[in-house]
Amino acid sequence: MNNSSLFSREMLLQRLSSLNDEKSSLLVPVKIYLGILIVFGSLGNIMVFYFYGFRSKRTSNKIFILSLTVCDILSCCISMPTEIAFDLNRFYLYDDEVACKIFVFLNFLTSFASALTLTAISIERFLRVTQTGSTTRQITETMAKKASLIVAGSSVLISWPAFVVYGTQPIEIEDQTGTVLIGADCTALKGDKMDVYVMVFSIVHIAAFVVTALIVVVLYSIIMRTIYRHRTLLVKLKQRIDQSSLQELGQQNIVLVESSSEDVATNKESDSINSSTSNTMKIYSVPLSAHENMNINAKGKTGTYKRTSDCNNDTRETSTGNSEHSQKDNKGIRKNNTQPKVRGRSKSIQDMVRVTNISSVRVTQMMIAVTMSFILSFLPCLTLITWRTVLAVHMDNYLTDTELVLYEIGLRSYFINSALNPWIYGLFNTKFRSYIKERFKLLLCCYKVYI
Repeated sequence: MNNSSLFSREMLLQRLSSLNDEKSSLLVPVKIYLGILIVFGSLGNIMVFYFYGFRSKRTSNKIFILSLTVCDILSCCISMPTEIAFDLNRFYLYDDEVACKIFVFLNFLTSFASALTLTAISIERFLRVTQTGSTTRQITETMAKKASLIVAGSSVLISWPAFVVYGTQPIEIEDQTGTVLIGADCTALKGDKMDVYVMVFSIVHIAAFVVTALIVVVLYSIIMRTIYRHRTLLVKLKQRIDQSSLQELGQQNIVLVESSSEDVATNKESDSINSSTSNTMKIYSVPLSAHENMNINAKGKTGTYKRTSDCNNDTRETSTGNSEHSQKDNKGIRKNNTQPKVRGRSKSIQDMVRVTNISSVRVTQMMIAVTMSFILSFLPCLTLITWRTVLAVHMDNYLTDTELVLYEIGLRSYFINSALNPWIYGLFNTKFRSYIKERFKLLLCCYKVYI
């Protein structure tokens, strides 16, 4: 009797293993999808971490990018491979309780940390654009480091319930002969009290996503509106700077001189991306007598007015007065800058110029793209999780083979964000893009040498 029972049990285990192998083969497209993300995501994020950590000047924005990159590296190098090794290869045989809890916790941890970091970045961008006149309201490098630690601690605090509500659960699988087999899956635990905990945790997860999305969308909307308004005002101001507008201001007025960013001193918290090619402006307060000849001496360069375009190499030069006359005008500029009315007006214009500088705008656009990637990549996953929670069934028994493959891909859609972020940085940051090209050329050369 015992031998018969043992034989029967071994037969059932073999049958279960056979069904698991069949399902693992069915989910090969999901493995390929994750494999592509692992390769491009790991390679890209490691280069981002090295570039922003060791080859780039530290700023508050770059501290946040490094924090986000750490989350992406964890996702690409740990979470994705374990999804293949445990969830997909052991579809019916995921009976490792410890691994289940740890990897689910890690997934939630990186998700919450990414969401909170993106929120911190949007706040940093908001303050930099809308509070340009106040240095005390800017996020410094030290503050960014502290904020990153707070984000990490908060993410752990929010994610730890995953250890309680997730674990291995027995599942019933019916084979082609109608025999019911008992397998194991890593999923939300079942039970009267546990169902409530799972529901609360799911609501917190979804609420965090919604709140984060709302905050960043509102802040970036204000940021882009502010940039647009400042650009419009600067265009109008440039059009008004002529002889008649100078006379209306009395003895002083503001002259805007466009120059390459090489002529502009960058402060410690500058977040310039294309510092060698970006368009900037200088603001001078000049007396009317000086304006009669319009002699401006920028960075000790006399007799030239230069405008460097980011799109082409066209350079315009307009002849002005001699060096001696320019130096005299500059002395007058420094002397007259002490008047509060003109200094305040010049400061306001400088703030607008700083906000609309192409480097600052590109940083903002880059972070908007990263944020939108995060939001869009999480939407399919959260939708499917909500659907699965409402149905409260094992999806394998509910879906066809094709639907199951699509479902498993959609359930892991949030991994796209981790793999895509480095390439978004490369799209907007020309220095990082050049660095990537150099690395790939080096790898290609090494490959050719060994062949």
